[in-house]
Amino acid sequence: MNITLRQLEYFAAVADAGSITAAAQLLYLSPSAVSTSVGELEGVLGVKLFTRHARGLSLTGEGRTVLGRVRTLLRDAGDLESSAGSLAGDLSGTLSVGCYSTIAPLLLPQVIADFAERYPDLTVDFAEGSRGELLEGFATGKFDLLVVYDYPFKDDLPARGTPLPLGTFPPYVLLPPDHRLVGTGDVALSDLAEEPLVLFDLEPADQYFLSILREEGVTPDVRYRTGDFEVIRGLVSRG
Repeated sequence: MNITLRQLEYFAAVADAGSITAAAQLLYLSPSAVSTSVGELEGVLGVKLFTRHARGLSLTGEGRTVLGRVRTLLRDAGDLESSAGSLAGDLSGTLSVGCYSTIAPLLLPQVIADFAERYPDLTVDFAEGSRGELLEGFATGKFDLLVVYDYPFKDDLPARGTPLPLGTFPPYVLLPPDHRLVGTGDVALSDLAEEPLVLFDLEPADQYFLSILREEGVTPDVRYRTGDFEVIRGLVSRG
């Protein structure tokens, strides 16, 4: 038996939904039809794609690997279908981008606007998240490319794809406008050792900022933690 796109589509739907029943509802099919299709795919591939438990289904290690390939195949099939009428024309299809949360509001609006103007037939899908979430999505084929920070204590990017440096962005400290050190010139981290810190802790940024402080011999007084940098700005602005 040959693999069909329908089997791949049903398999991806079950992986996303977490159960046969939930996937069947999304696909407007009977659970038995979806279950049979997934079973046939497992038979053709000769691997177990899901572990079945009381709460539903979870992907096996082989299932996660297969899912990445399946997403790529489904996306390629969709791109072929959408561009078949103009194969010699402009670039078309869908580009899925995963972007680290703090970079997204600074970068994505301009990038999407530029793409829309340059490639009007190309659809850009995007999602923001933590580094771990994005790398997992890249491994399973959810994203075509990622925009993330390359932290000095992480060496996993070459194992996931081909890194392309876009720029260098130094860290910075935010102080309230009436802080005693505002306007005094250069400020050392040791000058801030006794100040309460609002730590940006979206994985793995918290490790990065704490490592910088440790290198300067500073043990911070972490008063608050948040993964939303607008919350950080709000807290700092209120002193």
